[in-house]
Amino acid sequence: MATFTSVTSGNWNNGATWGNASPGVKGTDWPGNATDIVNIGTTAGQSHVVTYNVSETNALGQVTIGATSGVGVSRLEFSAGMNTKLTLGHQDILVQLSGELRVGAPGAIIPKQYLAELVWNTTADNAKGLNLALGGKCNIYGDPDYYGSDFDTTLVSQAVIPAAGNSVTITVLGDFTTKWAAGHELLVHKGGAWATNGHYLDFCRLAITSVTANGGNTDIACTVTERQAGALTCLTGADVLHLSRNVLLYKLGYNANLNQNNTLRPRMVNSNALPSTNVNINDAGFGGWNTSITGPSFSSNGVVMRNGNFGLTSQRGSITNAIIAIMSTGASTIYNSNIISCTIAACVGSAIAIATQTTLATNCKCFGNGGVALSSFAGKAVNCYLYSNSSGVGGGSIAGRLRNCSIGYNPAGAALANLSDFNYQFTQLVYLENCILQATPSKTFHNGTLYMGRFCSEHHNQVVGDHRVFDAFGDIYKTPADGAGDNPTQRSGGAADVCEVVPLSGCDTTLYLEILNVRVWATAGVSKTYRFYVQTDFATLPTAKLKLYGEYLSAGAGGALTTVASTQNITTRANAGDWSQYAEVTINPVQTGHVNLYLRLMGFEAGPKKVWVDPMMAITGGAAVTVTPYWSYGEVQLDIDPVAVGGGVFPIIGGSHIIQPARAA
Repeated sequence: MATFTSVTSGNWNNGATWGNASPGVKGTDWPGNATDIVNIGTTAGQSHVVTYNVSETNALGQVTIGATSGVGVSRLEFSAGMNTKLTLGHQDILVQLSGELRVGAPGAIIPKQYLAELVWNTTADNAKGLNLALGGKCNIYGDPDYYGSDFDTTLVSQAVIPAAGNSVTITVLGDFTTKWAAGHELLVHKGGAWATNGHYLDFCRLAITSVTANGGNTDIACTVTERQAGALTCLTGADVLHLSRNVLLYKLGYNANLNQNNTLRPRMVNSNALPSTNVNINDAGFGGWNTSITGPSFSSNGVVMRNGNFGLTSQRGSITNAIIAIMSTGASTIYNSNIISCTIAACVGSAIAIATQTTLATNCKCFGNGGVALSSFAGKAVNCYLYSNSSGVGGGSIAGRLRNCSIGYNPAGAALANLSDFNYQFTQLVYLENCILQATPSKTFHNGTLYMGRFCSEHHNQVVGDHRVFDAFGDIYKTPADGAGDNPTQRSGGAADVCEVVPLSGCDTTLYLEILNVRVWATAGVSKTYRFYVQTDFATLPTAKLKLYGEYLSAGAGGALTTVASTQNITTRANAGDWSQYAEVTINPVQTGHVNLYLRLMGFEAGPKKVWVDPMMAITGGAAVTVTPYWSYGEVQLDIDPVAVGGGVFPIIGGSHIIQPARAA
């Protein structure tokens, strides 16, 4: 082992760069023997540029680039005119304040005819790898033309995949004759719905041997690298992903097989502060990493992350056109980020998990993942496709929004079901706007527990005005009061559309289905009665099973919140026009303020039996008001015309979980 410290700019394999004989001997005059330690421009004020122009398999010691202070700019820059390989042992590439690791640059990429490799032989997990201190820069630019800037297509016709080692020809959509080449690696999905025997059984890995035009499509002759035991038939329309890149960062000897996330993995540390443009990774491949990309303020494009723990984590940046495959989790703990046109497939766990409200996923595909496609996702997803996963949307304590997304369908419109579209394992609230779902979305939930969940769908299946709620303990539909089928007819003076409520078998007094949740402004000393008309085909629906609760301020300054409940029993309707029954409460608040009203169903009868609720609430007492129901994200809201009542006003009142502000009289 020797320590080499740069004294000037120059080539890595020139002893003069390190203050030694030129050109010199490896390990004596320039670094290259196992455990050699390298320092580049580590003294404040130095500006040394060392060009890495060798291919070395000996595992070096730590490589440190840049100083911890000063205005110098030093970097380790990979040659763009040859194949290069830098191998480290259980060590860091430490990029300090004035340092930069550069493997290609804008306008000076690593061209496609060359391969640049950074290899780590780490002996403990998540301890060593690429360490970017505050101010440290990392710029990686592979050649997008290496894979033709196009990594995603589909099968034109069905392909039966033989066992590993055999040959197979697949035909893919589009002309890839000048894009993909012999030696490149493909990941192919079977193209069907989720397989309950394990997500990784639905994929195979192929190595291209030749590409040939087939009209406007392409025949690709391959050798099967990996196919799990048993037959695999990949259907027409199945996804085909290209995994090869010409800049590679990987764990030495990592297991590239399906369902292999490896151990003793390198990791990235990124200590840059927001905002920053210090980290840019483009058209590169990560293999066998604990964390491929992490930290704040980075930009990434055309990257493949595979066979590790996390593709992305603690992310605050923008990643586009990426493939994240064969990971433990695709992306986790995502803050203030844009995830654009990414494909996340074949992960053991979730595709995107724990994303904040300021995270935006756009035009992404998540398929063939063993966990939840969007898990604990509080951000916004737009034009995304979630199909052939163990679960489409789920996780804990979230309030995410999905717009124009397809759950259980691929971009071609083919129905490729998730095992469950919605997973209610934890408390969650998800809003769906203009999304496409299966005709009967599959759901998993836990009866006998306190787990709750709610998915609110507006313009369901892209049908304008179709509103639905999928709750852990039942579903609610906006239904015309037209007498068709078992629909009720319109109540005299009632709403044209009603809530049709279908409970699930676990619905009870603890695990209730909340039908309505509204607020109304009430004036102190003015007694009012709030009534919702209902009908049911339950054999009996006592007050314990259908109850309207009212909460209001009942004391002086500071106040106390008091709850009252309806006492009406609801019996089987005589016919579809029977609106004689109702649930109501009377409230006379001591203080002026909001009254909260909750209508809850807490029972189930086989059938399942239903409840219908006219959302046009009747309010009596005091001045007359006009109530107009409307639907927002699947739930009823009530617009109450503001009328002065003893110095107070009625506001707009919110529907379930969506509270509207008061408006002036």
